[in-house]
Amino acid sequence: MGRVKELFMQMYYANNESIPEEATIADLQRMEDLKIFEWREYERASKLKEERIKIDANNLKIAEDEAERQSQQKEIIKQYKNK
Repeated sequence: MGRVKELFMQMYYANNESIPEEATIADLQRMEDLKIFEWREYERASKLKEERIKIDANNLKIAEDEAERQSQQKEIIKQYKNK
């Protein structure tokens, strides 16, 4: 049996012998990576991962902004001391 067919069958049986209409081959591949073949559970896991990515990006932005603020603050202090 081919790899895609095996994945398809796992998804099929995990979802009460049906395939969600919105499922794509990319979803099938991701489901295999996550070892999650039930559609609702997969959607929850995918949304959580997307949220984690957003949170990580936000935390990185916050850290970059803080570093920039500290750099500006040091420059202002340096200019003040030189006067």
